[in-house]
Amino acid sequence: MTDREKIIGWLKENLKYYKDNIGEVKKHGKTVHGNMSSTIITQKLIDSVTERINELETLESIDESSKVNLEAVQEV
Repeated sequence: MTDREKIIGWLKENLKYYKDNIGEVKKHGKTVHGNMSSTIITQKLIDSVTERINELETLESIDESSKVNLEAVQEV
């Protein structure tokens, strides 16, 4: 499993959580200033994460097809 595939998996887990908890506040760790960081789960956040997942999946498929093409060339 590539690093990109791991990140896609994590983002998909987050996306499921976001969809189940839209309108809620998601707490994160502390900021540089020591304050708690939080994000309101909105449709815009869900759309952004979905778009990022799609971009990463596209890049992963391009890398995979390049790898297959390289292996085919090496066999010749």
